[in-house]
Amino acid sequence: MTNKESTNKESTDKKSAPTQKVTFWQVCKSVAAALLGVQSEQARARDFAQSNPLPYIAVGAIAIVGCVILMVLLVRTIISVAS
Repeated sequence: MTNKESTNKESTDKKSAPTQKVTFWQVCKSVAAALLGVQSEQARARDFAQSNPLPYIAVGAIAIVGCVILMVLLVRTIISVAS
């Protein structure tokens, strides 16, 4: 078997391997890392191997809404203290 054949076989084996279901905390960590721009290649590959993107979309939307609410509260607090 040549090197090229073994590489093709390995990549085929990786594609046919069953995807492992991620936990809620893994989704949260992945969304937080992605929002900060520090997602590892291994975590990104795991995330994109999932068949259902809805948990990532839901956690991402909740995180963004939470950040906006936090910013509004912070600005209101700063304005009230400065007045």
